[in-house]
Amino acid sequence: IDRRHNFHATFLYALPLGKGYRVGSGNAAVGALVSGWQLSGIITFTSGAPIAITGSGCNTPGIVSTCIASYNPSFSGPVLINGKMGTGNALAPGAVSYYDKRAFADPAPYTFGNLPRSAPFGLFVPSLLDESISLRREIAVNELWKLAITADVFNITNSVHFAAPGTNIDSANFGQVT
Repeated sequence: IDRRHNFHATFLYALPLGKGYRVGSGNAAVGALVSGWQLSGIITFTSGAPIAITGSGCNTPGIVSTCIASYNPSFSGPVLINGKMGTGNALAPGAVSYYDKRAFADPAPYTFGNLPRSAPFGLFVPSLLDESISLRREIAVNELWKLAITADVFNITNSVHFAAPGTNIDSANFGQVT
């Protein structure tokens, strides 16, 4: 599966608080509370995976239920409809379809479909961006023991990432996110 872009980054930042810094250095109690904190995070971006368009109308020996669909030779026009993926009402029931079903056809009897296994017409699922952060402090209890206080926040921007639209041309949900 071709994921053309994968970016993963991590960061760690020691917060400038406590002894030796402007905040908390004048008061021992405040300095003890605010020193030693670290902010860290992970940022992930991946471009969308290619989509495989399938059909259920296969009757090729040895293939059960689904197979790769075929191009419809009489189709002309854009395959991706209703704007870019993720626009409009994205969830069923009543969801918009992102692909034009007329662009595809079940393969002829006893043949395999002629679409590529993945990304026909350059169709990919939407990309993914995820940011997660962590705030942490370790406190030495004695030489052998440390107490760690950690707060983790996953998907800090609260971004919604839907699954791929339906890809079986014989399904009522073809091209829709369900």
